[in-house]
Amino acid sequence: MRYGWNGSLPAYNWLRLSSMQATQPVANTAQQVCNESGGALSVAGAMELRRLAPAHTKQENERETRAQGILRPLATSGSYGSEPKDADSIASAPRLPGRLGGQMALPTRYPLFIVGSPRSGTSILIDALRGVGYHGFSEGNFLSCLHLIERLIDRHYEIFDARNPNVLISQIDKSALKSGLYRVVCQAAEAQYGHQPWVDKTGNPDMIAAIPIILDIWPTSHFIFAKRRAIENVFSRLRKFPNLNFSYHCSDWARNMAAWRHLRTKIPNLSAIEVDQREISIEPRLTAARIAALLDLGDEATHQMTRIFENNRPQQTESGSSERLLTLETTKWTEQQLQVFHSHCDEEMTGYGYSLDEKYWIDGHGAS
Repeated sequence: MRYGWNGSLPAYNWLRLSSMQATQPVANTAQQVCNESGGALSVAGAMELRRLAPAHTKQENERETRAQGILRPLATSGSYGSEPKDADSIASAPRLPGRLGGQMALPTRYPLFIVGSPRSGTSILIDALRGVGYHGFSEGNFLSCLHLIERLIDRHYEIFDARNPNVLISQIDKSALKSGLYRVVCQAAEAQYGHQPWVDKTGNPDMIAAIPIILDIWPTSHFIFAKRRAIENVFSRLRKFPNLNFSYHCSDWARNMAAWRHLRTKIPNLSAIEVDQREISIEPRLTAARIAALLDLGDEATHQMTRIFENNRPQQTESGSSERLLTLETTKWTEQQLQVFHSHCDEEMTGYGYSLDEKYWIDGHGAS
């Protein structure tokens, strides 16, 4: 189903919570929502949701008014997000001055999501995309809660839904409930961008697992999966995040890689590319061209991304570490650590065509 919000919750006027002015007392707005829901929401429940709903300042309301084409529910499709751009709107898109002397049109393909394991080039990717007109934060770490909400609601209903007319939970439609909660989360995110083309960077398996929900909300979404061989990734993680143990770093890398492999099988026509951090380092122009092709960006944007890749190297724990190739021997890991590494990482290493030696790739494999 499409997680459309126009009429998704006929018994609950959920979004009244986020549309009310922050200047109204919480108790008053909660009582109003309770009344409008016909008693389906308690005052206490409405008060709690009111606290969680984004507070709307005057500036935010003005921004939503300007961005109404994005923020309103789409009556025709029942989905929430930006509609595909037609040829006329692309031709008349605003333009930015190019840093190489040309002109760059603002991106027309969005929202865009950068996913993948931390320490895989996600930071330089968002730097490059912000350099060609996308708006986004250095870290997202918000929309991944969509998957957590889905799991929580499913688990709660699995335990308590008795299919009994005398039990409240059995009277609440699970799909409608999830749809309403997704809307609150996604409206809070989109309110940060208004009508601007935007990109989100969230590197964890829950974000990848949330992609089916994201596609129902924003059908025109595009994705870049940032990846890196486990040897270099875990080695970098240990230096960047020494407070987390070796086993965690190995298993988290594997969870991200497995989640993406599962997703690309489940949704084979996903609008996405995979970008390996090594390819950013050794083939910046080709990497920029692949991203530009995915997002329908022009030559000036391709040049700008190339320049960023060449001048702003991926985050390094020490000089030259982003290009350095390792082997299991050069890592100096203990025998116990090597056993942990193999138990967590071997399956995904093979699945992505990574070698265990200095070649990086198994023969015949490379960037996807």
